[in-house]
Amino acid sequence: CLLTLGRFVVGKDSGSGVRELKSLAHLQGRLKISKLENVKDVGDACEAQLNNKVNLEALSLEWSARSERCEFENVLSMLKPHRDVQELTITGYGGIKFPSWLGDSSFSKLASLELRRCTSTFLPSVGQLPFLKELDISGMDGVKSVGSEFYRSSCSVPFPSLETLSFSDMREWEEWIPCGAGQEVDEVFPKLRKLSLFNCYKLQGTLPKRLLLLEKLVIKSCHQLLVTIQCLPALRELQM
Repeated sequence: CLLTLGRFVVGKDSGSGVRELKSLAHLQGRLKISKLENVKDVGDACEAQLNNKVNLEALSLEWSARSERCEFENVLSMLKPHRDVQELTITGYGGIKFPSWLGDSSFSKLASLELRRCTSTFLPSVGQLPFLKELDISGMDGVKSVGSEFYRSSCSVPFPSLETLSFSDMREWEEWIPCGAGQEVDEVFPKLRKLSLFNCYKLQGTLPKRLLLLEKLVIKSCHQLLVTIQCLPALRELQM
């Protein structure tokens, strides 16, 4: 009948594995699962049954070390939360790609997503999350280009509800294609109000040209970025 468990540290010994979360069906509020590198059996991750914990509002999944024995992609695939989760943070993920559930539009209440120090060379396709308002991406040094895979090209408008977008410590990021295939420039980020770029040393080109609701623009240590403000009618604060 446990309701609150702020942090669960995955251990290596019997009785401390992630499968112990299975019986905690009534967990609510926030849960952080750390030391996920200790998950050696994908079946343990499946047994955790996070997708059945309907009252969890915020979930944080954290790997703190790299391990050749850790099956990053399979483990994260099995740690899919319930579709009503509102906040999700993934830290230290070492897989080549993210599971498809991460950008699934059925996550209709997901409002905040943070990706920290993940080694994937591509960003997940999260452009179709209907109510995503905050997106924070940091320390993903494997990413060199952000393009159509980020928006997930379709008939619908990418990032229809996004208000805050932040990229930081993207040391190898070189190219930002501001719209997906078949999308006009002004059909991307229609509600974006704050855009922050920190320590993106190699990022070239320019910004999306029509951000009609953007109120705050912050750019620091992006030495090769060309900033051409063409249509930012709502801009109130500029930091460079």
